[in-house]
Amino acid sequence: MKKRKINMYSTFTELKASIVERFNRTIKNWMWTEFSFQGNRKWVNLIPTLLHRYNNRVHRSTGMKPEEVKKENEAVILRRLSANLAKHPERTPRFAINDRVRISRIRDPLMSKGYLPAWTNEQFIVVRIRKDDNVPTYNLQDVY
Repeated sequence: MKKRKINMYSTFTELKASIVERFNRTIKNWMWTEFSFQGNRKWVNLIPTLLHRYNNRVHRSTGMKPEEVKKENEAVILRRLSANLAKHPERTPRFAINDRVRISRIRDPLMSKGYLPAWTNEQFIVVRIRKDDNVPTYNLQDVY
């Protein structure tokens, strides 16, 4: 991985795409509201209406509608997003250099057993702490 300059890291959670997850949740909430109103679960015809609604609402993070986001106003949006990020205090690292740690397993919530360990058996040592973002990231090395 070093040879190819691959940096593998985790931010305390399973692999996720938070923006996409939030989009999915919004669309699902609207769909279920429509299902209740219509009295059925026919979703295919709802998609164009829901996407139009989503793309024509002002989003809190950007301060504008997705339809208004263009290459020309990229700098404005980036400043807004950076300002939002700056509002969050920098997290203090949980671990110190030379701490022994285990890595969280990525679990399928539908198929995982609650009684099975959520951590790998393999141990690692923290060799470096990076504070480039608000969330600290760690470079790990095998214990053995």
